[in-house]
Order: sequence, then structure tokens, then C-alpha cells
Amino acid sequence: MYTLYLLYIFVSPFVQGYTNVDNPFGDEHLLDTFHWNKKLEKAGIKGAPKEQIEKLQKQKMIENKVFNIIFNTCIMNTFHRAHYNEMQCAIKRNK
Repeated sequence: MYTLYLLYIFVSPFVQGYTNVDNPFGDEHLLDTFHWNKKLEKAGIKGAPKEQIEKLQKQKMIENKVFNIIFNTCIMNTFHRAHYNEMQCAIKRNK
């Protein structure tokens, strides 16, 4: 339920056709890409050009996707191995 709420909060402005000028939040930068300034400051790239920050963000997204693919593959292999072992044990018990 909480996920649906978050989806509504983050997606609804775009679905309802809000603009930077006309939105109930009074946010002039509603449709702009959000940047965590403290996070950029901590990473030492606060004053970096916008293009460099976007490039680093895209690189991080790719790294996360690759990690998730590898991690999920490992989890699924472990699951399949465990399931296969259970099946082998069940077959041996039934003999």
C-alpha cells in the first residue's frame, strides 16, 4: 500500500499535467531533475558542471543495474540449486 502511495506522490504531477508554473505545490522546479546537494558535497562534486553530474549519475545507474542482475542471478541459482537438491532427496525417499 505504501508503494502505491509513493507512486502516486511521485508520478501524479506528471500524469495530471502539472507544469513548473501551474502546480499546487508552488514549486518552480517541479519538473527539473532533483539533486541531493549534501550528497554531491559529500562526494566532492558539488561545484561540478551539470553534464558531469548527469554522466556520473548515469554511470551509477548502470553499475546498480549490473549489480542487481548479478545479485539476482546468484540468488536464483542458489534457489534453483536448493530446489534441485530437495527434489533429489524426495526422489531418493520414494525409491
